[in-house]
Amino acid sequence: MKTICYLNRNSTDTLHVSKKIFIKTTLCLVSFLTLISSYGQEFPPIERFVPKDYGADDQNWSISQGTDEYIYVANNKGLLEYNGARWNLYTTTNQSIIRSVAVINNLTVKLYAKKRY
Repeated sequence: MKTICYLNRNSTDTLHVSKKIFIKTTLCLVSFLTLISSYGQEFPPIERFVPKDYGADDQNWSISQGTDEYIYVANNKGLLEYNGARWNLYTTTNQSIIRSVAVINNLTVKLYAKKRY
């Protein structure tokens, strides 16, 4: 007795095409959702300053921020203070290089300066 097996090409082709459509649809959906979620995140504004902007030397040693959101920077020319709109430069009496700055309890700004000879 001979067994003859007939292959229905249409059902196999349809299954193969259905898998391709499913994979393409899934990839498109994942890509779309990734794109939407990346637009939903906000990035902080980044602003670049050059020495001309803050009126001091180009070498900054340390940076600290108080709870009042003021930024303090130890610079070769002195202590820089930035309030978000304007820079202020505070120099030492002997023109020392300030190497370190730290804001403590938003009341005290601690400095470490290297004396110039």
